[in-house]
Amino acid sequence: METKMLDAIIESVAEAKHFAGAVDEKELAQAEERLGLRFPTEYRAFLSSRGCGSIGSLEILGLGIPESGVPNLMFVVQGLESAGFQVRPRILPVSAIGDGSYFAVVVEALGELTPGQMVIWNPSRSSVLDGVENESWPSFYNWLNEQSSNL
Repeated sequence: METKMLDAIIESVAEAKHFAGAVDEKELAQAEERLGLRFPTEYRAFLSSRGCGSIGSLEILGLGIPESGVPNLMFVVQGLESAGFQVRPRILPVSAIGDGSYFAVVVEALGELTPGQMVIWNPSRSSVLDGVENESWPSFYNWLNEQSSNL
């Protein structure tokens, strides 16, 4: 069920698409353990079925490739944390916007934000919640559908 909606969104886009490919449960569980969290359902379904990749100019961070660079989620999280930014376990970057901000998925309740919700997040703010901008989407799929429609 979870991947049917994801597949429909991705297939509806005419832009070029490239994904790393499916990620097995072992790799997902290892990433969750290392991050100390559980991926929200829709983002987890994306990671499981697509890994990471791009739709046109929209690059989506994930798993399934070496941790040596973007779009590997673990590489990006480690880089942000090495730079002193608070990331986990509350929020995870999903796609860089280009101005230092990210589209990010909420992992743990954060003020009025609920797990699975997508937000614009600037990691350079003093706290995770302060870094969340006003614009948000109810879920990863809502965000992906809107972003891919704007390509």
